[in-house]
Amino acid sequence: MKRISIVALLVSTLFGLSASAQTPAGRGNPAQTPSTPPAAPRQGGNPPAQTPAAPAAPARPATPPPPFPAGAKIGFVNMQLLVQESKLGKSGLDRLKKLQADNQTKLGGMQKALQDQQAKIQAQAGVANETALNALRRDAERMQLDLQTEQTKAQTAEQNLNEDLLGDFSDKVMPVIESLMTEKDLWVILGVQDAQQSSLVIVSVNPGLDLSGEIVKRLDTKYPG
Repeated sequence: MKRISIVALLVSTLFGLSASAQTPAGRGNPAQTPSTPPAAPRQGGNPPAQTPAAPAAPARPATPPPPFPAGAKIGFVNMQLLVQESKLGKSGLDRLKKLQADNQTKLGGMQKALQDQQAKIQAQAGVANETALNALRRDAERMQLDLQTEQTKAQTAEQNLNEDLLGDFSDKVMPVIESLMTEKDLWVILGVQDAQQSSLVIVSVNPGLDLSGEIVKRLDTKYPG
């Protein structure tokens, strides 16, 4: 149970990473720089010569991972890589991103409707009678409460899905890690993350001890989607 809780702790922040990458609802896209139009051909002459496109660089062959050191008793896995590279982790991230996008679309529409209502109140001030203005204000208050309620519901739904994804990922990745540890007769497999996300930092290590790629391959074989 201790090893499972450690993996859960390490992975708990990973599924939530995509939340900070979402564009806030209602924020416009940055202005696009207009592209320069192509030069028109000269009258009576040949069209300007086109610069040939540079040939695509040949793809470099993938570097095979270094072999696991003979006699080694310790290995490690990059937990963020497991989530981001395995089909199981990608599927979970896609589900969370879709829920966040759907929530943002819904909340963005409600926010826009509230802003329109507030603009209507300002436009009617000094024109409509007080009874009509009070009705508009009550509608705006109701819309504000509805927006706050939906924001809370969206946050709760995202947290619940994140917890479900975490539990499912931990339940499925732990047997694979345990099996590899037994197969290689290791003492321990460390779970690490990037330096900015974890206090556990490996400053120097034989790269062959990194079992992340092997775990990803086994996860993809066992859970192909």
